Amino acid sequence: MASTDAPFQASAQRRPKPTPIPERVSSLAPPSLRLKAREAELRQQRHASTISSFSFASSTVSEFLEERVKACEYEFASSTAQLEIIQHTRQNQDLDSAEYQALSHPLLEHLSRLTTEKQLLKKQSKLIRDDLGEEVERKKARQTEPGVDFYERAYLDSIIPRIMGATNKQEKSSFNNARFRDAVLNAYNAVTHNGPVKLAWCHLAGVWEDAKKVKAAHLVPKSLSRREVAYFFGAEEVSEDFFYDWRLGLSLHSRYKEALDQGAIVIVPILSGPGASRWKCVLVDKAKQKLPVTYIGGSLVTWGDLDNKELTFLGHNRPAKRYLYFRFISSIIHAQKTSNMDILGRLEVKEFWASPGEYLRRSTLVTMARQIFWL
Repeated sequence: MASTDAPFQASAQRRPKPTPIPERVSSLAPPSLRLKAREAELRQQRHASTISSFSFASSTVSEFLEERVKACEYEFASSTAQLEIIQHTRQNQDLDSAEYQALSHPLLEHLSRLTTEKQLLKKQSKLIRDDLGEEVERKKARQTEPGVDFYERAYLDSIIPRIMGATNKQEKSSFNNARFRDAVLNAYNAVTHNGPVKLAWCHLAGVWEDAKKVKAAHLVPKSLSRREVAYFFGAEEVSEDFFYDWRLGLSLHSRYKEALDQGAIVIVPILSGPGASRWKCVLVDKAKQKLPVTYIGGSLVTWGDLDNKELTFLGHNRPAKRYLYFRFISSIIHAQKTSNMDILGRLEVKEFWASPGEYLRRSTLVTMARQIFWL
């Protein structure tokens, strides 16, 4: 199955923009409104030109996001000026109701999306910044210097799902596991067919399995409230769609998912330089080493077979480090509470996770990590 860069998946989801006002309509507005609209449009175009020549060799992801905020502001001002022209012509009865609705409705929707995007850039700036940062690391690890187009598409890959989650009105309901599983399998290129049989890829086994046996593992429990999640990860708020983000998941055989959920295994990075995107499984309780887990491809798999086994990904997409780190911390806290201190002696935590503050900025969880690992 062909691999794809994560940010490129968003290219088809670019934010739609309303069509320009027809000349016959704008010509009916007074010169002052036409001048205001033209000046707003020019400011927007100049800023778009600035972004297109933005230097990422000497700038940061944070600076890029600041420019995105400005882009929203310029676009908002330009769309508002166009809407004023339409409203003026309607008030003068130069437009009938149907034409007014046809012209104004796309602008109003566009303004609503821009408002939502600005709010998300403020309230979830850390999560978005981390998403882009990880994409840049992986890009550089492949000896490719990311350009403007890469940043734009990576930005869209992160912001579009958040916008959709904030603007779509959804009824309160139980968690839709099928929706999350589909998002995870599709993002990781982890689903295919062998004739009529649907197959899914297990990241830990590194094989295709009957799709019925493969689950989407949640790195951050969906039992947490949105307020708790926002607190842990340094955002002002998260949307209801947070728990459907594929970056929260791994595609695992049902028995491996159960082991991860129960803290029997943890996932840690394999240290291979900057932008490393290789991960391995570590068995938490060594006493289980010789015990059977399940059968994969007709062969018996023991817990010891999973220890230090590298995960295999199809393509460049990976779960977000902050969520892997959260699961790692939670699993070790659980091990300590169950008097399993062996894991602490076997893991060189400072090597695995050089800077916990990079992933979890809130003091409570960082302090817990330091108390457990003596960081």
